[in-house]
Amino acid sequence: TVRSRSAESILAEAESMVRHPDFKGSITDVGGPTANMWTAVCDADPGACERASCLFPGICPHFVVDQMRQIELLNKVRDIDGVKHVRIASGIRHDLALTDGRYLSAVVRDFVGGQLKIAPEHLSDDVLRLMRKPGLKVFEQFLDRFEEECVAADKQQFVIPYLISAFPGCTLQHMKQLADWLARRGWRPEQVQCFIPLPGTVAAAMYYAAIDPSGNPIHIARTDAERMKMHYVLLGRETK
Repeated sequence: TVRSRSAESILAEAESMVRHPDFKGSITDVGGPTANMWTAVCDADPGACERASCLFPGICPHFVVDQMRQIELLNKVRDIDGVKHVRIASGIRHDLALTDGRYLSAVVRDFVGGQLKIAPEHLSDDVLRLMRKPGLKVFEQFLDRFEEECVAADKQQFVIPYLISAFPGCTLQHMKQLADWLARRGWRPEQVQCFIPLPGTVAAAMYYAAIDPSGNPIHIARTDAERMKMHYVLLGRETK
């Protein structure tokens, strides 16, 4: 279930920000890490769905979202007297954005302030399957479309990838594959999240049980030394 604030609530908060004496005219982030999932619903029969995810291994046909509704909302926020700029900064779900070219075009043209954060989290398909994230080809397709839209809008803008090291099932070789891909693009990350087994998550269960959801054994980086070795591969710092 996707919980979404009402448009009225968001607009009311934006109006309250305008009244603050320190407000300078820019609302730097509307939507959080998955802005384009706002107002998404499932139209399947309640209780009938057995999928673990609405978006993996592909977007479910019962997952319904009109991404242009968010663009309409952002335009309304921008039209508030005193608001100069409205941005999406924390990110969008890139596989979902590819399903509506109008949405991606509008985001790039009007609501990216130079940088857009995206969370591929990894780029090895083996690890991405365990993360329940779309594959590398989907991310590369998004990057191509993003660049095309930037050229069309005559803007120089950048995608900032959010990456995780030492995820359950991830090996040092997987991290090197990720580092090689980044190097080929000329990307050198300055910050990388080292995996933390948060309670109540499938990832934490995989970490402690050393198996994937199907019961297959997976590699787990447990020691600080191994975790940091994986981590530093992406930061260009080798450890022994």
